[in-house]
Amino acid sequence: MLSDAELDALDALLLSIPEEAGGMLLPELDGFFAGLVVSPEMILPGEWLPHVWGANGTEVFESLEEVQQLTDLVMRHYNDVAQSLTPPGEYAPIYDEDKTTGEIMWELWMTGFEQAMRLRPASWERIVQSGDEEAAACVNMMLA
Repeated sequence: MLSDAELDALDALLLSIPEEAGGMLLPELDGFFAGLVVSPEMILPGEWLPHVWGANGTEVFESLEEVQQLTDLVMRHYNDVAQSLTPPGEYAPIYDEDKTTGEIMWELWMTGFEQAMRLRPASWERIVQSGDEEAAACVNMMLA
């Protein structure tokens, strides 16, 4: 598992990517990884990694070492999410918290999960059409 310091470093690296590049923030990345892990089809890193930092997002880094650090932390966090979602794992989503109200802001996490679902929409649709009412209800709830 990434330590708190490593999560903070990952968060800082993601925050350094310009917003217009379309990169992800840490809660969004966490939801994205959860969606990838539970996806009905395996999605390889070569396909999903560009979604993490967005268009030309890695160009903001001054050195190859910073890009490598980001990539290493991203892959380690992906593996942590995968392991914690594998029984008997104990997955705990990463949410932001409103510092003034203490309110949990889950929307970014959900946006990330939805982005993962959009990579294989036909696979998720097959679940809805499968006749498994419980599974279909779960997918429909996520889509809603």
